[in-house]
Amino acid sequence: MTAISVFLFGLAVLALFFFYFGADDDRLKRRYGTILGAVVTAFCVYVFIAPKDGQLIETLTKGNQRGEDGRLFGNVPLGIDLKGGSSFTVKIDPAKAEDGSERIVDQAVQEQARAILEKRLNAYGTVDMAIIPQGTDRLEIQMPGVRKEDFDAVREVIQKVARLEFRLVHPQSDQLLAQKKPGEPLIEPGYVELPLLRVKEGADQEEASLKAKGLTTLRGPISALKSKSEFTLEGKTALVDASATFEDGSADDVTSGRYIEAVGKFKDNTFNISKIHFLRAIVVRNQAAVSGRDVKIARPAFDAKGWAVLLNLTPEGAKKMEAATTGNIGQGLAIKVDNEVISAPTIRAILSDNIEISGSFSEKEASELASALNNPLENPLKVINENSVTSSFGADTIKQGILAGVVGLAGILLFMMAYYRSAGLIAIFGLVVNTIILFGFMAITHSTLTMLGIAGIILTIGMGVDANVLIYERLREELQLGKPLKAALHAAYDRAFSAIFDGHMTSLITAVILFWLGGGTIKGFAVSLTIGIIASLFGSLLITRTLFAYFPNLKNISFLDLIKNRRFDFLGASRPWVIGSAVITLAVFALVAVKRSDALGVDLRGGDKIIVSGHPNVTSEIAESAARSVDKSAIAQTKNTVQGGAFLEIRTSPGLGLAVIEAIEKQSGEDLSNSRGNIEKVGPQIGTEMLRTSILALVVGVLGIAAYLTVRFEFAFSLGALAALFHDLVFCVGLLILTGRDINLLQIGALLTIAGYSVNDTVVIFDRIREYLATQKGDLREIMNDAISSTLSRTLLTSVCTLITVLFLFFMGGPALSDFSFTILAGILIGTYSSIFIAAPVVLWWVKKRHVDLRQDVLDAAAARALAQQGLEREVAPRKL
Repeated sequence: MTAISVFLFGLAVLALFFFYFGADDDRLKRRYGTILGAVVTAFCVYVFIAPKDGQLIETLTKGNQRGEDGRLFGNVPLGIDLKGGSSFTVKIDPAKAEDGSERIVDQAVQEQARAILEKRLNAYGTVDMAIIPQGTDRLEIQMPGVRKEDFDAVREVIQKVARLEFRLVHPQSDQLLAQKKPGEPLIEPGYVELPLLRVKEGADQEEASLKAKGLTTLRGPISALKSKSEFTLEGKTALVDASATFEDGSADDVTSGRYIEAVGKFKDNTFNISKIHFLRAIVVRNQAAVSGRDVKIARPAFDAKGWAVLLNLTPEGAKKMEAATTGNIGQGLAIKVDNEVISAPTIRAILSDNIEISGSFSEKEASELASALNNPLENPLKVINENSVTSSFGADTIKQGILAGVVGLAGILLFMMAYYRSAGLIAIFGLVVNTIILFGFMAITHSTLTMLGIAGIILTIGMGVDANVLIYERLREELQLGKPLKAALHAAYDRAFSAIFDGHMTSLITAVILFWLGGGTIKGFAVSLTIGIIASLFGSLLITRTLFAYFPNLKNISFLDLIKNRRFDFLGASRPWVIGSAVITLAVFALVAVKRSDALGVDLRGGDKIIVSGHPNVTSEIAESAARSVDKSAIAQTKNTVQGGAFLEIRTSPGLGLAVIEAIEKQSGEDLSNSRGNIEKVGPQIGTEMLRTSILALVVGVLGIAAYLTVRFEFAFSLGALAALFHDLVFCVGLLILTGRDINLLQIGALLTIAGYSVNDTVVIFDRIREYLATQKGDLREIMNDAISSTLSRTLLTSVCTLITVLFLFFMGGPALSDFSFTILAGILIGTYSSIFIAAPVVLWWVKKRHVDLRQDVLDAAAARALAQQGLEREVAPRKL
C-alpha cells in the first residue's frame, strides 16, 4: 500500500470523525459511527492480510515483507526473539590519525560504532534488532527478516564509514591525468588522485531493474590483478564473464588499473561481473577544506533537479567553507565520501553554512547518504561473517505463549459475558475491533512484534477492558438512580470519558517520550503501546456506543453485582500500610546496593559465549535445558552459515561458560572439548548509550505524567500518582531479586507495563475524588473514602480481568515466560494496593501539610477550564485555609 493511499484514507477517516462528533441527532451519530467503524476495521483487516510485493532491503528502516522473513500471520513481522533472523559479525578496524598512525580500538570506539549502527539500521525504531559486543573489536548485529539475497545491501550500509570531506580540485586536473602513464603515481605535491563516480540518469529505474534481476554493484580501484578476467575488487574475487560488456573502454583497459563500477552477481564469495563502467579520475587536494565533523545536520531533499542532500554546517564549518571558496570562484570543489568523489561541482559563489550535495541520487541513495552523514563512523567496519539465527525463545516456548495468550483472552471474554451479560457481548465486540485495529496499524507502520511489544499489547488490552468496566459500572450507577436506559447510557459514557481519557493520555505521554528518547527495543514497546492506546479508545468509546445505539428499546439490561457498594475507611487504616511500604522500599534499595550488576540478566550485563559445532546430538532443546539448569538467563540460538552449515551459540552470565559446557556434556553424553577453549566474552545487548537514553526517557516520561496530572488535576494528585508509581516499580524490582529472577530486557517490558497500569489505576480513583469534591460537601477524608469505595468494584474487576490473561501465561507459557508473567502478576496486585493505600494517603498528607483547600482548587480549575473553552482566561489565586 502506497503512502498516498494511506494518507487519503487518513483524511477520509478524519472527516468521518468530525461528522460523528459534530452530529447532534442520535440516528446520524449512529450512522456515522457505523460507517467509521466498518471502514477502519475493514481497512485494518485488508492491510493485515493483503499480499505485499517488493524486496527486503526496506527492512533497514521500515520492516520486512511477507514470506520467509519472519511473520507469524498476516503482515505483522516478528522480531528476532520470536522468529529469528540474520546475523552479521562486524570487525572494527583501527582508524588513522592525522599523522598516519593507527588509533587503538577500545571499548569507547566499540560503543560509538554500536550506537551509530543502531541509528543507521533502525532509524524509525520499528525494527527489532540487537547489536551485541564481542571481544574488544567486534560486534554481532542481529536483524529480523533479512534474506540471503539482501545481505549485500545490508553489508553496504554497515560498512559505509561516511567520512565526508570537501576538497578543492586542481585547476589542471584533466591535463595532469592525461600526462600520467597507467600505474604511475601522481607527481603533484599536495594533491592526490581519486575516482569520480559517474552521473547516472534514471537512477531509481536502474536500481529497481538491477534489483529485480538479482544484480548488485561494486565500485573502486582494481587491485591484486591476476589476469584480464580475474582480480580483486573491494576484497572480493571478481571474475569477468566472457560475454561481459565494457563501457568507455575494453577488456584490455582492465590491466591499466583504472577505477571501475562493476555490475554482477555473487556466487559464494566470488563476484561474477557482467558489465563494467570505467570511472573518471580527478585530482584533488590531499587535505580537506571542510570535513564531516563540521556538519550540524544532513537531510534528503527533492527539487526540480531531482534528489539531493542538504547540509547545514556548524558556525566553525561555515567559516572554513567561506575561506575555502573565497578566491576560488570557477574552480571545482570535490565532495568526497569515504574514498570516492561523489560530485565535483564548480564554485559559482562564496559558500557558507548551507550546502547542497547533488549527483543524480535516487531517493534511497539520498536518504541513506543523509543518514550516514548524520551518523558517521570514526572507524572502518568490515563484515567478516554472515549467518541466519533462530529465535532467542524456543519454538515450544513461543507456541505455549501464543496458546496461553489465546486462552487468557478467551477467559476475559467469557468473564465479561458472564458478569455483564448482554452488555458484555457488546464489550467483547469492542475488544475484538480493538485487537483488529491494533494489528492492522502494526502492519501499516511495519512495526515488529517482539516480546516487549506483546507486553505493550497486554497493557492496552487491559486498558480496553478497564474502559468497558468503567462505562458499565457508571451505567450501573445511573440505572440504580432510576434513569431509562438511553439517558443512563449517555450519562455513563459522558461521566466515564474523563477517567478513560486521562488514563489513556498518561500512557500516551509515556509512550511518545519513550519513542522519542528511548533506544532500540524500548522504541518497539512504545510503538505497540501507542497504537494500542488509539485502538483502545476507538473500540471502547466509539464502537460500543454505536452498538448500543442499535438497541434503543433495550430495557432488561442487568449485571452481576458481586462487589456491593459498601463504604470503607481506607484512609483511616492507611498509616501502617504506608509505614510498612516505606520500610520495604528502603530494604529494596539496600538489596539492590548489595546485588548490583548480579541482579541483571546476560542481555543487560554481558557474559560468556560458547560455540558448539560438529555435535548433532546436542540439539538446541538440550543445550537450552542444560544451560538454564545452570543459569536461568542463558540464551541458546541455532545459527546457519551462508555455506549451509549449522552451529549452536549459547550466551551465559559471566564466569558460567565452563559450567554450562559441563551441564550440556552430562545431559547429551557428548565430549565438548573443542568448545572449552573457545569461551568468549560478550557485551550486553543494550549498550551504555542506549541504556542511558532509555532511563532518561523513563524519567522524562514520569515528569511528563506529573505535568499532565498537575494541569488536569492538582499538584497533590500528581504527587500521589508518582509516589504510587515509584512504590510499584521498587517493590517489583525487589520481588524479582528476592525470588532469584534476573532483570532482563523482557522484565524491563514487564516493568514498563506495570508503570502504565499503576498510573491508569490511580487516575481512575483520582478522577472520582475530583468529581466528588465538586459535587459533595463534607470532610475531605470522608469524601476521599467515598470515592475510593465507589470505584472499588471497578478496580477489582479490572484487576481480575487482567489477571486472567497473566495467570494463563504464568501457568501455560513455559519457563521463559513465567518470569515475565510473574512480574506483571505481582505488579497488578501491588498496583491495585498502592492506588488505594499509597496514592490517596499521599494526596491527603500533602493537602494537610500545605494547608491547601483542595475542593476550592478543584472548583476553580473546573471553572477556569469552562471559561477557557469559551475563549476566556481567568487568573485563579491560590487559597489557603
